[in-house]
Amino acid sequence: MARVGRIPAQRLPNYSPTERMEILAHKSTCGWNLQQTAEAFMVSENTISSWMKRIDDEELVSIPEP
Repeated sequence: MARVGRIPAQRLPNYSPTERMEILAHKSTCGWNLQQTAEAFMVSENTISSWMKRIDDEELVSIPEP
């Protein structure tokens, strides 16, 4: 994850709660580990781990009504 460490914080992607949930669903569907998911979405492994710990939070799993 050294590549992400070299990117200034202002340039790292900032995912919405809905996007985070979709990323975790994609991780599960593909059978990816933390490292593979983090590299694919340019975030740290700790970030993915944090999202997984908060998966039951309403903010993380809320999906906007159409």
